[in-house]
Amino acid sequence: MCKSKTEEQMLQYDQLFENAYKLFTEGNFREALSALNEINFTQDFSDNYSLEDYYVLKGSAYLALNELDESRNSFEHALAENVKSVEACLGLGKVLYSSGMKKEAKVMFEWAVKNDPENTSAKETLKNINTILGFPENHFTEMQSEELDINLNELFFDAYELMMNSSYDESLETINQLENLFGEEVNILKGNIYLAQDNFDKAKECFEAALKINSKCVPAYNGLAELYASKNMLRDAKAMYEFALSVNPDDQFAGMGLAEVNYDLGLPTIQSTYTFLTDGKLNKELDAKLNTAYQLFQEKEFEKSLHLVLEVDETIKMSKEFNYKELSAGLNNFIGFNFLGMEEYQNAQDAFEEALNANSTSSQACAGLGEVFFIQQKDKEAKVM
Repeated sequence: MCKSKTEEQMLQYDQLFENAYKLFTEGNFREALSALNEINFTQDFSDNYSLEDYYVLKGSAYLALNELDESRNSFEHALAENVKSVEACLGLGKVLYSSGMKKEAKVMFEWAVKNDPENTSAKETLKNINTILGFPENHFTEMQSEELDINLNELFFDAYELMMNSSYDESLETINQLENLFGEEVNILKGNIYLAQDNFDKAKECFEAALKINSKCVPAYNGLAELYASKNMLRDAKAMYEFALSVNPDDQFAGMGLAEVNYDLGLPTIQSTYTFLTDGKLNKELDAKLNTAYQLFQEKEFEKSLHLVLEVDETIKMSKEFNYKELSAGLNNFIGFNFLGMEEYQNAQDAFEEALNANSTSSQACAGLGEVFFIQQKDKEAKVM
């Protein structure tokens, strides 16, 4: 008995999909995408595999290749097919995590668990992100969206989609609905939109606002780094990437950004020394001392690091070769962070305030003071910084 055309089409779809899945499980992600692209939805369909399955597999392949925009787009298509798709929620969460947006990723992982409370993979993924963010393993954010009858998750991704489509004004309008609820995340998203528009002043305001809320916000440091790099302020960009890596040494965006900036500055791409000095150039001896000081800082040898920085500070102050006023902000920031590590908070505060006296727009000094006030539980002062 001959198979009908419909049966043949279904069989063809199944074979193409299964071939793509096999390639994916073998790690041949590009080939898997090519196999998926052979499927024509106007002709091919199946009772065994849905469009949701198709888009989830496609999104997973793109994610494995670190092609985040394509991955996000595929997972969003999967959600359009099934708004309760656990795999799509997990996939979008992983895209956000890979973009340095860990809190937003947590929201997506929570949606995955909410959609299927018994799903082991979803529960384990949520536990992992909770541990990374410092929450209890079973922490679950209370959804203010239910109280306000607003789907915050939907609004957030509407704004993100509009930004990716260069609809910046519409994206900002959508974000304004979220700002009072998720200040840190919203300021990061707004900052990236302004950055895409080359509106550097507005972008800087947003990233610094995020740092006032959370002085260890890696995406804010990365945003400022990208901003400074766009303005060819490479040493400032280097400092911001290094701040990001001091919070999260595994952040890929900061690591790659630092390598690029180091290359542009004529430095080894793997160099990881705080560049607190922005405009002035030091001689080899003083540069070597600061490099050693930073290595000690990384090893938490704060007293030894501080001793070297104070030596450099005194040398520059007494020398006619250097402009101390230009360099003092960077040095005082380095001194402040060493005092912070030593838990000498008043000395740290004094150093950061000295840095602000020398450079009133120093993001490093603002971040340092914010950290001091946060540790001392001076919430109002921390928010001001």
